[in-house]
Amino acid sequence: AEDNEDTKEKEEKKKEAPKKKKKKKTKTIKVMKEQTKVHKESLKIVTYYTSKVSPYDEEAMKESLGKLKDLEEADRKRQELEEAKNKLESKVYSIKNYVEDNASELDAVSTPEQRDSLVALASSTEEWLYDDGYDAGLEQFNEKYKELNTPADKMFFRLAELTKRPAAVSKCRDKLAKTRALMGKWETDREWVTEEERNDVLEKVEKAEKWLDGKLEEQGEVKKWEDPAFRSAEVPAITKGLEQLVMRLGKKPKPKPPKEEKKEEEEEGEKGSEGDGEEEEDLDGEKKEEEGGEEGGDEEGDEGEEEEKGEGKGDEL
Repeated sequence: AEDNEDTKEKEEKKKEAPKKKKKKKTKTIKVMKEQTKVHKESLKIVTYYTSKVSPYDEEAMKESLGKLKDLEEADRKRQELEEAKNKLESKVYSIKNYVEDNASELDAVSTPEQRDSLVALASSTEEWLYDDGYDAGLEQFNEKYKELNTPADKMFFRLAELTKRPAAVSKCRDKLAKTRALMGKWETDREWVTEEERNDVLEKVEKAEKWLDGKLEEQGEVKKWEDPAFRSAEVPAITKGLEQLVMRLGKKPKPKPPKEEKKEEEEEGEKGSEGDGEEEEDLDGEKKEEEGGEEGGDEEGDEGEEEEKGEGKGDEL
């Protein structure tokens, strides 16, 4: 009976004990990689065309490109020729209309003969356009335009200058007058601008005024159908250097006060401090004398005490 109980206990313990996992056996197998080889062979290609239209070869391509360039050049020349023709034609009509509409204004800068000659030239150019000029080249159109435009431009320019030139002169004179007045103002308001610098500005003003007076005198001798003695565009140029000089002087900074004044102020301050020092010394001296007198009195008192002590000793002895 005891044996049976022992066997039962052992069986129960075996059941209760955890079962150990069995290790799986592994086996490594080496596998060789597949190796691939590439074989190359050159193939011969033969081209052939089955249609009736074959492609261009190099010579045919060059020939076609050359033809295209020639066509482009021909189009460009044709366009330039048309533009020159239209330009000349519009100039003819504009001259005729302008002379007719502004006859009274043009009378101040031209003679009737000059105006009639210009209109006649425009009419003959118009006839040439529809006759000999129909098949004319680019150079001929340009020459005709120059022949017609030169006298017309001179006449129209004189008319424009008739109003532009006096306006430019008036503006220049105003500018010179303001500059002269400014130099007078600077004499008191901007004293750091030296007299030499102001005189330099005034000299330039006088030079510009002389130039204007001379040119106006020359213009007065010029006849109305002749080229002007000077142009309105020339007038602003005579004051350009003057304006730059005035601008530079206007930016000139006010100088700082000289250092000598500061030194004088410092010296005056030092003198004042010395006077104060002397007064302090006097006061110190008086204090010291008083202290000395007190010390002397104390010493005399001490000596008197010592003498009394000595006398007392003597009595004792």
